[in-house]
Amino acid sequence: MIDTDFDAAIEAGLNLVPYVGGSLASLYSNHKNNKRFERIEDFYQNLKKQMVELDQTIIDRINSSQQDPELLASLIEKQHEVIETEYINYKKQFLQSYFINNLIMETTYETFDKKVMYLDALKNLNLSELEILILLFQQNKPQQISGIEFKENSNKDRYTIVGHVNRLRNYGFIELYTGNVTIGGNVDNIHDSIISISDFGKEFVSFCLL
Repeated sequence: MIDTDFDAAIEAGLNLVPYVGGSLASLYSNHKNNKRFERIEDFYQNLKKQMVELDQTIIDRINSSQQDPELLASLIEKQHEVIETEYINYKKQFLQSYFINNLIMETTYETFDKKVMYLDALKNLNLSELEILILLFQQNKPQQISGIEFKENSNKDRYTIVGHVNRLRNYGFIELYTGNVTIGGNVDNIHDSIISISDFGKEFVSFCLL
């Protein structure tokens, strides 16, 4: 059973969130007996540790950021739905980065849709796809599909990698340069195609994956 001190620490941490902390603390209090909320508790405990270590300039940016309270609360509620079902530690860390940058970037009707898309991508993209994005971001140059190497499971089927690439393209995160590509028949050189990260993909990586 979660002890009273732990509950109080979580609610106190939620109350620190600008604009919507009070309503989030109330939401937590009303649902804390829900088993799925244990992931929320763990998330905020780790987030609290991360935020304590933030540079003061970032704290100042959070405090001065212009937020629409209703839109921000909606985003955080949507993020809670993702956190409740997320079990991969790396993605939990990315969700913490998303949360912090959500507070830094203004939440307005102009930015709301982009933030929702970021969260949808975090929810649905797998670790291999996120790894491809980080690789393209870090090397900052085009990459041949056949030359993509993963930290783990380097023997991925080549068509699995093409599937990863296509999912990233659907989000608008990468650009594909096919050249004289032939698919079907006796020749299939799609793996010789070149990919690079798009400007939108760079924004996503900076917002969520760093």
